[in-house]
Amino acid sequence: MHSGGQMVLRRTAEHARRKEVPTVPDTVLTDSVKAMALELGADLVGVAPVDRYANAPLMMSPQGHLPEARCVVVVAIHHPDAAIELGGEANGQNSPHHSGPYNIQGTMNTKLECISFQLSRFLEDSGCRVVAIPATNVWRFRPYKEIDTPFAPDLSDIHAGVAAGLGEFGFSGLLLTPEFGPRQRLCCLVTDADLVPSPLYDGPPLCDKCMECLKWCPTEAFKKETDGEVELEIGGKTFTYCKKNKWRCSWAEHFGLNLELPKPDVIDEAVILEQLAAHGRYGGEMGSCLRFCLPPHLRIEDPDYCRPFRRKRRGMDERLMKDRDGDARPVLPDRPATEHVAKLAFDMEMDLLGIAVQEDCDKTGLDIRKHLPDGNSLVVFGCRYPQIAQLAGSPEDAARPDEATGAALSDWVAFAQLDICRYLESLGYSALPGHEIDLGQAVEAAGLGKLNEQNRAETEAFGTRVIFGCLATSATLEPGRRVHAVSARRPADLEDAKLDLMALLMEEGADLVGVADPGCTDALIDQYRDFVDETELGVDVVDTGNYHGPVVAKITTDPAARIKNVRDYLAGARSVLVIGYRFPDLNLERAAEAPAEAVGPYSYACYQVNRWLRYMAVKAVRRLEEMGYRAVVCTDISGSGSTVANPRGRQPDALCNRFPAAAAGLCHIGLHGAPIHPEYGVTVRYIAVVTDADLPADEPLSEPHPCAECEAPCVEACPVAALDGDDCLVLGCGEFEACVGRWDRLRCEWAKKYALVGSEGPRWGGQSTDVRPPGGQITAEQIAEAFSEKDPIQKHFTCILEGCLKACQQQGAWGEEKG
Repeated sequence: MHSGGQMVLRRTAEHARRKEVPTVPDTVLTDSVKAMALELGADLVGVAPVDRYANAPLMMSPQGHLPEARCVVVVAIHHPDAAIELGGEANGQNSPHHSGPYNIQGTMNTKLECISFQLSRFLEDSGCRVVAIPATNVWRFRPYKEIDTPFAPDLSDIHAGVAAGLGEFGFSGLLLTPEFGPRQRLCCLVTDADLVPSPLYDGPPLCDKCMECLKWCPTEAFKKETDGEVELEIGGKTFTYCKKNKWRCSWAEHFGLNLELPKPDVIDEAVILEQLAAHGRYGGEMGSCLRFCLPPHLRIEDPDYCRPFRRKRRGMDERLMKDRDGDARPVLPDRPATEHVAKLAFDMEMDLLGIAVQEDCDKTGLDIRKHLPDGNSLVVFGCRYPQIAQLAGSPEDAARPDEATGAALSDWVAFAQLDICRYLESLGYSALPGHEIDLGQAVEAAGLGKLNEQNRAETEAFGTRVIFGCLATSATLEPGRRVHAVSARRPADLEDAKLDLMALLMEEGADLVGVADPGCTDALIDQYRDFVDETELGVDVVDTGNYHGPVVAKITTDPAARIKNVRDYLAGARSVLVIGYRFPDLNLERAAEAPAEAVGPYSYACYQVNRWLRYMAVKAVRRLEEMGYRAVVCTDISGSGSTVANPRGRQPDALCNRFPAAAAGLCHIGLHGAPIHPEYGVTVRYIAVVTDADLPADEPLSEPHPCAECEAPCVEACPVAALDGDDCLVLGCGEFEACVGRWDRLRCEWAKKYALVGSEGPRWGGQSTDVRPPGGQITAEQIAEAFSEKDPIQKHFTCILEGCLKACQQQGAWGEEKG
């Protein structure tokens, strides 16, 4: 195995060689990237060369994120048509606030980020340098340095889509594609790979200035406070779109203000805060500019189906609803579609699948066509979790899973819903995500369970320990139900069980898999326990105020918080399975670096890694259950780690699961307390699965410690002086040894968990937050007082960059600064 320094130097040398030699586009790599994107679920993929960004602000250009960038890879997922056409009319409300099935967009963002992240790792493994960019909502709300526009992303997905040839701008500023109009979401990455550029779109105009976007905009964002049109040149072609006031545009879509409120003639940040203080947050909205827009060649006008245009699809029934009345033609079930729906569901880890026709639904009082005018079938699916993953205190008749399991299963159910809808649409059918469909009625109609006294769907095989999803479709599918019950088959050899788990996890993308001995893990934890003030573990300060607006701080304490050992999670635990997953080097190395000065890509890397670790850990638990063993997911076994502020919510920090990871031979523990892998440095995060399977344990690392020859830049890099490199605790197990600096938890959390220090991330996002901690011992009361000074607009959209990790990753041959 390469040491960390050797790997860094090898990659740097390879990069230098590639720059010196004249390059030609790599057609094989290009086709591989595109094929992988489509296999992972993208509908569209394109490549934009950097010369098409010649007129872009440097801070928002590919070169801003990666000076040697050669191209941007863009992936897109089509928004299910029925969700667009019927969203905004949920329950007959006819209001953009009642978006209903349109909320599938959250799942689309998650799936896009999964696709883009896998492509980034693939390109890095191919010897390329790459920065993965988050999909959406990671913005600078205000102008920042040379960026003169508010709500500026790190790199615009829409502009990237145009530059990659996927389509062109509409008057609204949205990307219009010839396939889907504005009905897609996007994600991109920046790389120095020599990929073949996609040609710019050169077909018929996709925007005919029909002005449906202007007509239907509830905030009049295309009429009021506009400043002509933006005109820009990309690749020798000129594009234009409306230059609108984005604060007006975001009145409800972002800030959730009631659209029925009178709107001032001028809307800016101060007005938004005043309105929120006076009226509070009512709810988000569905963008009408997206909903009512379609290029001319895709339009079908059918007011009996929906107010917006319907999109023409290959193979669809294009008859108007009024022309279908009395249609008695027999329709045979689409058996191939039925089987493929089942395949998609079970490929996405579903354990139950039921299909009901309208007659079945009528028995439960569920009218499919109330939700989907041309609906014929209801598809219901569910993912079960073992009893051991049931949240403590939740009753059997209304069970809930633990946080990690629930997050993973909810994503899988949502992915199944999205992918089945997209598949059925590709056949010409309508398919509507079931966000407004009563799940209890749907489960009963599909024959998968019955509603119990707690109004929860209860299944015969798994009780209430199932997370369900559903959709309605115009396809006539074969009714029936399928249940994959757990049938435990304990392997004859535990070495085989370990190999099976490793194969499963490596197939899912794990970079590191090891098994830690509970005794070694607990020995490291017990040695560290004396270094910790356990009364601080349960301290938290939360914001009970509005989503935007001044912080209303509340101090909470968890008296049960303490340092824990392996068997606190599972009586009879025999081993700890540890999984490591890395993010691209440059997402940390380039964080906050000029010209882009962006921290968003690093925050994205952190939450995406944690997301994928949950997926892999839950799959491991399910596989162990199939083997006849018990297992539980642990985000941080010792409980000695912390969390980091993130636009996607607080994330487990880099300290989590360092002890089992070290015991499993997957890392060193650095002076800063975080794991350091010999090859990947501090770009790996870990999750653990505690099990009663007695899996063969791996040995901890015995090679020289990377901090031994290092000048401890992590200590100097901490903006709040939370790390004392002179006061160290020596931890050891067998030949493994680590020297960990004394860590002031609350002082560190002041910067990373509560996001109060500008240089730890907020200032790079253009935030006003910058509160220095007082000297001496930090108290919860001081944190709560400082909270009131947080940026009221961006308080929940903060990207954090831990200075200690940045400084550590900047060290090449462990102690030599990277050039």
